[in-house]
Amino acid sequence: MSSFGPVIALSNLSNNLNQTLASAERVISLLEEAPVVKENTSGQKLYPKVENIYTENLSFAYEGEPVLNDLTIGFPEGRIIGIHGPSGCGKSTLLKLLMRFWDADSGSVRMIANETDPTTLEKEKADSQEEKADSSKKDGNTDSKENTVSENKISANNKAGNKTPSDNKSTSGNGSKSDTTTAEPESADDTPKEPEPPKPMSAIEMLKAMQAAEKEKIRVQKERENAFLEKSRALARQKEEARKKAAVEAEKIEKQKRMTLKERIDSLLPNAEDKERSKDIKEVRTKSLRSLEAYVTQDTYIFHDTIAANIKVAKPSATMEEVEDAAKKASLHEFIMSLPDGYNTKVGELGDTLSGGERQRIGIARAFLNDADIVLLDEPTSNLDSLNEGIILKSLKETAGDKTIIIVSHRDSTMAVADNVYSFE
Repeated sequence: MSSFGPVIALSNLSNNLNQTLASAERVISLLEEAPVVKENTSGQKLYPKVENIYTENLSFAYEGEPVLNDLTIGFPEGRIIGIHGPSGCGKSTLLKLLMRFWDADSGSVRMIANETDPTTLEKEKADSQEEKADSSKKDGNTDSKENTVSENKISANNKAGNKTPSDNKSTSGNGSKSDTTTAEPESADDTPKEPEPPKPMSAIEMLKAMQAAEKEKIRVQKERENAFLEKSRALARQKEEARKKAAVEAEKIEKQKRMTLKERIDSLLPNAEDKERSKDIKEVRTKSLRSLEAYVTQDTYIFHDTIAANIKVAKPSATMEEVEDAAKKASLHEFIMSLPDGYNTKVGELGDTLSGGERQRIGIARAFLNDADIVLLDEPTSNLDSLNEGIILKSLKETAGDKTIIIVSHRDSTMAVADNVYSFE
């Protein structure tokens, strides 16, 4: 019986050894795996603002199965662009190509953005203004010194005996001062006089006063009438301007309706002059490219940490005010504040203590916090109810400004917020 334990251990050695070797093989293969897309660490740097990102004759296939074929579409700044279509038509694939998670088989993704750091330009401008201020200050000091010197010279001349004509009059030839006349004292009778009673107005004066009062009344009446007329004219002008603006918008909508599909697509692409400034994202430094983009995937990855830390993944240096503002835009703040520890509430591994909609809203909050020029949203409201969807879409509309927001969704309600919609087949 003493050898029973070692024999059992020896018999199980082969199974444990095989499992250990298989695990080690998987780890080694993972470490030796080459990335599908090699990061560009020495290419062109791009900075905000991004004016346009567009595809040019883009084609891509999964293991020989075509997904995108000769695609040329644009995403200009200041627009919310929707991408709608059935599953498997390449909507999510296009977002990954814009992020350069993969490279296109043919064609290219191009971007128009600043090639110089705007913060550097602002610093140079501030330095230039400081130099000008210092120069003007030096000139002012020089002028003041010259004025001081001239004043000192004048003072020295006066001390040397240059007398004014008044001085000559005040002294006599033998050096004695001339006599001065003294004012006679005023009368001692300083008692106040009683006011005289007003003289009665004559008939003519009364008539003139009445006529003046009547003229003033007429003047005030005319001023009121003129003010009313001016207000009426201003209101009429506002109505006319609103009517013209509505007519222009209606004409614009009608023109868009008359536009062919190709014309609509071309209207979102940059012109030939701007295309010359564009860069293929393969030539752009990967870190620089990703700093200009925020990507919300269908599945939000949650770490075993606090809610605040999970939101800060998008911007580790963010303040709590920025985190709370992003959470409010993502319709998440009220839920977080209802928790016992608020933003310091720990979430489980992979966010197992949160619902699918709550995890999704954390991902959207990250996008708001990142504040990138290009925001890519892949089915951002698929797990949300109508109320939270409406709040998030309203926030997207308000923060669009000069950003480019691209939304992939099956929901018609989500597509309603888009300025333009591409329909994939």
